[in-house]
Amino acid sequence: MRDFHTPSSGPPAGNPPGPHILQKIGEEGVRQLLRLHYNHLLKSSIAHMFPTEPDAVEFAAQKNADFFIQLMGGTPHFSTKHGPPRMRARHMPFEITDRAKDVWLDCFFRAMDDLPFPEEDREEFKAFLVSFAGWMVNSAKDSV
Repeated sequence: MRDFHTPSSGPPAGNPPGPHILQKIGEEGVRQLLRLHYNHLLKSSIAHMFPTEPDAVEFAAQKNADFFIQLMGGTPHFSTKHGPPRMRARHMPFEITDRAKDVWLDCFFRAMDDLPFPEEDREEFKAFLVSFAGWMVNSAKDSV
């Protein structure tokens, strides 16, 4: 059994991305964003942390899209299908280091660049992602 690290920053601070972003890109835009994110993840140094079978990758991307849609005030697809988010607890089986967090964020930012993501909303969305991803870190193995 490994020791679980708790980031000193604590749970995500600030507000989640606003509903105006969901209104601009729509549910399908969020779903496309998460598909692109997974495409980048599967080519990254942390690809081993994610499923490789096409159906499993698509399921994971859609599950994450459900989370982001709900987070931005859309239909509560995630809770309806999977129960309460409790994202830190859901990620505990995976050893998530600062390095893995940084790779995950880079892949997400590249996915945003792949889409016509609203320029005026990028910083708000990225700020949430940075805070959220920091809270998922559960291993101090390569933390600074």
